[in-house]
Amino acid sequence: MPLEEFMFPNETVGFSTEPTIEYAGDAGFQLFITDQRLILFARRGLILKRDHIISVRLPDILEIAYREKGVFKKGILSVQTKEKMTTFKGSTETVKEVAKILQNYLETRKLKEEKPVTSVQVNVQSPSFQKEVITKEVVMMPCGYCKSLMPQTSAFCPNCGARRTG
Repeated sequence: MPLEEFMFPNETVGFSTEPTIEYAGDAGFQLFITDQRLILFARRGLILKRDHIISVRLPDILEIAYREKGVFKKGILSVQTKEKMTTFKGSTETVKEVAKILQNYLETRKLKEEKPVTSVQVNVQSPSFQKEVITKEVVMMPCGYCKSLMPQTSAFCPNCGARRTG
């Protein structure tokens, strides 16, 4: 596959679409979500082939917005990074699935960034104060595909993007 020439060492694809994604008015892109990036890929030309690639690093994604538009309903996904806004269109089922995977990735990343509160120290010299312990526990389970650990509440693996099994 020509896309492999553009992938990083040890980068693995967790999700891909058929070449039906539209970007900047140009249709025929295939969308891939790897463990490191969101990639739009199209091979153009009849005789002399040229590759058209748009790549967004997953850690650079700040937020996403999904909406539907038109009489025949097209899904539109906007991906906001620190530097730019990338918008692409496609069938509602396909684009909605991509939005779910990216939303799950963002939620999982947010959970990793938050440090759980394990205990709160209270001054026990005053009788009106009681010692309070707050415990936040996240149960982790292995992904059925890549075996990396993911929160049990996640619908998709944050590493490979595959749907949770079991």
